[in-house]
Amino acid sequence: MNWENGILRPAGPEEGEEALELIRRRIAWMDERDIDQWNRSGYLNYYPLEFFQREARLGRLYFLDDGTGRRVACAVLLEEDGRWPDRPRALYIHNLASAVDCPGAGEQMILRCVELARSQGREYVRLDCPQRNRELNAYYERLGFQLAGGVDEDWYVGNLRQYRL
Repeated sequence: MNWENGILRPAGPEEGEEALELIRRRIAWMDERDIDQWNRSGYLNYYPLEFFQREARLGRLYFLDDGTGRRVACAVLLEEDGRWPDRPRALYIHNLASAVDCPGAGEQMILRCVELARSQGREYVRLDCPQRNRELNAYYERLGFQLAGGVDEDWYVGNLRQYRL
């Protein structure tokens, strides 16, 4: 796919359902491949429709459109994240999901977030991912996200990763 016309944009207040649908399809994809992540962690209980609607209203839910108006990836972009002990000027990526039938959309979403963070004068782009998901950790490593620590919450053990701008 040619991403030249792809657009990173904030979601409108009515678009929370579209983000949740991308995530539901990604969860079904995980089930089909026996990947232990959102599909087995109660993710939709922690992040129901109301969460995405609120994030859209607050201007923190973003979509990557493919240039034709189709939403092919989404993420919640934050300026602060309590999982990180320090507070440099960073952009934090959460709830990242891409269309299962659009290879490369997730990577493009991340690259656009890096561009956005750079244009805002930030020092880092940061995210986290499950510690046990080796493939996802390798993917983020390939994209330049270095391991920077860990997080251990009641329901989640993850790796903190950052991309220095």
